[in-house]
Amino acid sequence: MTSRKYQVGIIGGGLSGIICALECQKYGLNPVILEKSQKAGGRLQSEKVKGAICDCGFQVFLPAYPTAKKWMRSLDINWCPYPRAAQIIDHNRQWFGLPFITPANCQKGEPLKPAFSDYIQLTTDCLNGVFFKNKYEKISSLTKYFDHFYTKDFSSNFL
Repeated sequence: MTSRKYQVGIIGGGLSGIICALECQKYGLNPVILEKSQKAGGRLQSEKVKGAICDCGFQVFLPAYPTAKKWMRSLDINWCPYPRAAQIIDHNRQWFGLPFITPANCQKGEPLKPAFSDYIQLTTDCLNGVFFKNKYEKISSLTKYFDHFYTKDFSSNFL
């Protein structure tokens, strides 16, 4: 029997594509990553725009999971923790977060003032994501979901 060398095509050079290629190499396969942009990383990238660091996509990497911890160490990426706050920059500047844990450098502009019901719904959504099957699956899009369960101001300015 003749031995063959297999080649594996991986679509996308984001974090999952890179990890897939590394796993393929461990098993003696020859992966080829096909990436549409000029650099690898997918949406887990940041770029400087007029001196401000902007994320290319809203992605949160949760390092608490065992698999995430394994890859964080082995990829040797310069990870930066994301503060528990958000900046909203449009025609004016706002921020969202709890004032007592939000770093001062994130408290630029006016604080976004969600209604009490928005905080309750955020808590409910977080708990549903962790503990329960989402009971709101009948709503066809996130926009409709946000409009239905959050105040208009919070939905349009933050979510």
